[in-house]
Amino acid sequence: MDERRRAAVPNPRPNPGLGPLCPECGVAEGVPDHFIGCHAFRPRRERWEAGWVDLAAYAIPPEGAEGWPEVDEGPVFLVIEGGFGPEALRLANGPWVRHPDPSIPTHRRVEALAARLAAGVEPRRAVTEVVEADGAAIERWRRPEVLTIDTTGCGRAHQVVIRQGVAEAVDHGGSAPQGVDEATLRFASDAACAAVVDAWERADAGRVVGDLTAGAVPQYRVVGGDPGIIAAQQVVRALVRARARRELVEAGEPDRWVWFDIEVAPAGEPAALYPSTRPVPVALIRAPATWPWSAEPLG
Repeated sequence: MDERRRAAVPNPRPNPGLGPLCPECGVAEGVPDHFIGCHAFRPRRERWEAGWVDLAAYAIPPEGAEGWPEVDEGPVFLVIEGGFGPEALRLANGPWVRHPDPSIPTHRRVEALAARLAAGVEPRRAVTEVVEADGAAIERWRRPEVLTIDTTGCGRAHQVVIRQGVAEAVDHGGSAPQGVDEATLRFASDAACAAVVDAWERADAGRVVGDLTAGAVPQYRVVGGDPGIIAAQQVVRALVRARARRELVEAGEPDRWVWFDIEVAPAGEPAALYPSTRPVPVALIRAPATWPWSAEPLG
C-alpha cells in the first residue's frame, strides 16, 4: 500500500482486547511481538488486496492448492496452543491461490472448495470443479441449500432433509424420493427420523472423550455421535467459517481474526463470536446451522 492510499485509510476499528488493527500489516497491534512481526505480516495484506487467498484461513489443507491456475507460497499463520488455549502466532510458508476470472472473486471459489472438501469430495476432483465452474455452480456449492441424511431407523428408507440449516423428516408415506439433485449433499444414519431431527436441532453430535491410559499419545473418540449428523455438521462448520472470513475479506479486514474455531449451536440460539482470552487474534464462533444463510450478524 503506497503512502497516499495508507493516508486515506480511516483509523482501523479496534480488535476487542487487542487494540486497533495495524495499518501496515492488518493485524491487531496488541498481538505479542507485533513490532517484530509486522514486516513479516505485511505481505499478507498485500496479497489479499491483489486477490490472492490463503487456504489455511479457510482450514483447507495444502493439497487443496493442487490444480489452481495460480499458486504461490506465502506467509500463513500457525496458532501455538498451550495448556490454556492459544498462546501465540508463528508465521510459516503455505499455499495461496488465485483465479484469473474477475467475474468470480477467488475467495468465493475457495468458499465452494471448503464446502466440497467438508462434504468428503476428493481434493483433486473438488479443485477441478471449483476452478472450472461458472458463477451459478459456485453459488450452489459455496452455500448448498440442501443437505440430506438418509435414514433407516424407521423400518424403511426415509430421509431427513436439512434445508438452509433447518431439519425436517420427509417422505414417511413411502420410500426415499428418487431423482435427488446431484448438488444435494447426502449422508447416512441408522437412527429414526425423529431422533435425527431432534439431535440436529440440539446440535448434538456426541461428545469427545480421551483415553489417557492407552499410551503416550492420548486417544480420542466420539461417544454417542450419529455419523450422519457428524458429517452434515462438518459441512455447516465449513460454511460458518467461510461466511465469517468472506465478510472480513470484503470489508478489507481479512486478518482481523486470523483463525476461527467453529461450534454448531442449538437451533434458535444467536450467532456469537468469542475472542480468545489470550492476546492472540483467534476466536470461537458459535452459531446455529441456519446462520450461513441468514442475515443475522455475529453478536
